[in-house]
Amino acid sequence: MYASNGGGADLVNEKAAISYLKENKHIEPIDVGGLFGKGGVWGERWPTNYPRLKDGAFQQHMNYRQSEMFYAFLNKGYKATSLLRNLEKGNNFKESFKNFFGKTTYEMWSEYISEQALTSQSTRTSLRYAGI
Repeated sequence: MYASNGGGADLVNEKAAISYLKENKHIEPIDVGGLFGKGGVWGERWPTNYPRLKDGAFQQHMNYRQSEMFYAFLNKGYKATSLLRNLEKGNNFKESFKNFFGKTTYEMWSEYISEQALTSQSTRTSLRYAGI
């Protein structure tokens, strides 16, 4: 999503995503490996802290937008990009995340939510300098 400059989240802009965050409706950060969520391959694709929306397309776009904004927050100083390169080498996500950020996924998510509560400014950064 981040690499596609918003593709896949066309139905939800940052303002709407921030509104959901302020209502404490958000994706759940996870720190275990595998595809699609907590259970690994084919587990719940987008774990959230609120019940699924009836509009599946809107739900997907909301989740994509929130994850893109969190990635942008993490990528300040290009740490997230470095983390991805480290994972490409086969390193463990949970350990690598803690090494790069000095905090767990959940701690960084809490920091991100706190920042969003203080400001509604966009956290997006330009991809052309992201090294992706």
